[in-house]
Amino acid sequence: MAAFAPGTRPGSRSGPCAPFGQTVEQAPAVELFADPKHPYTQALLSAAPVTDPVLQRTRQRIVLSGELPSPLAPPLGCRFHTRCPLAVDRCRAEVPELRELPGDGGRRQVSCHLVADDGTAPDAAAAAALRTIPSTRTAR
Repeated sequence: MAAFAPGTRPGSRSGPCAPFGQTVEQAPAVELFADPKHPYTQALLSAAPVTDPVLQRTRQRIVLSGELPSPLAPPLGCRFHTRCPLAVDRCRAEVPELRELPGDGGRRQVSCHLVADDGTAPDAAAAAALRTIPSTRTAR
């Protein structure tokens, strides 16, 4: 349901994060991986394993709940709102525009009502704390 552009990885130039064909965030890959702004991007990256075993054991995964929307009949408003731990009434009613964030020459774009104009992003992990599970396995 999500797509990164081919070759998108921390060393690549840029790539979009696009659930259901709607770009929610686009940035140079190093910036996208280091500081995801959109709650969907945060959740997606929290599910990806990292090569540092210490970091992998201590990081938290954002577990999304809620109804997975149909791509044939997407919901009104933001297409991610049915699973977003931060969704507010505006998200359910109004499609957010993909807009440039200041300070980086338009290379970073995000489509979220909750990302401030200065690029300050909400913390989806904190909002989903009750639905968050550690990425480690319990010892036997």
